Amino acid sequence: MSESVNQASDLLELQQLEFFIREELDLGCEILPVSAEMPVETLLVMLEEDAHERTRIASLMFVPLHGTQIETLKIIQLYIETPVLVDTAGGRQVMSEFFSVVNQKIPLGAFAFNDDGLVTFKYVHALGKDSSIVQEHFLELFLLWMFTLDSVSPLIDALAEGRMDLAGAVEVLNA
Repeated sequence: MSESVNQASDLLELQQLEFFIREELDLGCEILPVSAEMPVETLLVMLEEDAHERTRIASLMFVPLHGTQIETLKIIQLYIETPVLVDTAGGRQVMSEFFSVVNQKIPLGAFAFNDDGLVTFKYVHALGKDSSIVQEHFLELFLLWMFTLDSVSPLIDALAEGRMDLAGAVEVLNA
């Protein structure tokens, strides 16, 4: 398939995901068009505020695979930059150690840092190129992703704010 046909197909599927999320989860959504900052259409999803009443916006996009050797897959990424900033070397070291434990325990996705020190949570899901996203499968996947984010975020907050040390956070995680 040509690149423009792939992009049109991806946009159509993002529109379907937007519909699923709006109708079934009652979350606000918006598809951002391709721009200088965004090389592909991206679906923004306004998640519920976190425990500290901070805004959280997830982004869903099909990872561009044009020009690669990958011909039979399409990949969708679920991604969020959380409102948690870890801006010290010591804080990043502790949080990185916590992420290594968390990422082995959670059912999907991985926590990390972006270049600015914000905690991120990302999951990449592969589908057959000719597969359509099934509403029930996608919604269950998205709910599991959000549940994982919401389950681990209080521990990340406690570590980042100094209310809990690494050993305590790991103990709670393992409970």
